[in-house]
Parts: sequence; C-alpha cells; structure tokens
Amino acid sequence: MLSKYLVSFVVLIFLGGCATTNAIYGDGGKKFLPTKAVSVLQVPPQKPYVVIAKLKTTGIPGMSYKTLLADMISKAKNIGADAIIVSKLTHAMSRREVYRMPHRTQAVVRPPVSVPILNAVAIRYRK
Repeated sequence: MLSKYLVSFVVLIFLGGCATTNAIYGDGGKKFLPTKAVSVLQVPPQKPYVVIAKLKTTGIPGMSYKTLLADMISKAKNIGADAIIVSKLTHAMSRREVYRMPHRTQAVVRPPVSVPILNAVAIRYRK
C-alpha cells in the first residue's frame, strides 16, 4: 500500500516539474492570432518589428537549455509572435523551504537550489 502512494507521489513530482513561461504584453496589450512557426534570434533582426511581449521561462534544477527554449517557443506561438530574441541563460537561487507534516516529529527541509531562467522578447514583423 505504501509503495502505491510512493509511486503516485514520484509520478506527480515528475509531471509537475515542467518549465513555465510567463508573458508580459507590450504594445497596449494587443492580441494576435497564434502562429505556426517562430524564429529564434540572438540579435535583433534588420527588418522592422514591434515587441509584443517580454517572455520569461523558469525551469527546474538541471533542466536543459533546449527544454526551456521549447517551452518559450510554444508560448511565443500561442501569443502570435513571428520570432523571439533570446538573451542569455541565467540562474537564480530558490528559497529554503520547511515543510511540517502532522505524522512526523521533525520538519522536512528543502535546501535552496539553482533554478534556470531564460529571458526573451517576442516580436512581430511590421508589414
């Protein structure tokens, strides 16, 4: 019985351990139809463009750049971006957390860990 709960707990941890991308909309909050493809740029393009959102993808410890970027591209497609201009990957320390469980006499402490963060701007080309 205990192993059944342990397996369920482990599965939930892995399912919940995804990257999360948040968008802060610019250009008056104007919404666009989703796009099918998004270009990934390291420097601003030569073509005229408008910034439609600032994107921030936060992962879990050990998550790869490729996984963070895939989540960011998915979000950019959903908000109607033609491309994203990616800045460098950074890391932030999570806070130390203490969990108190009624069935245990001692608290469980999760130490701070390094969390990867990827920032970018989502753009649309001017027509």
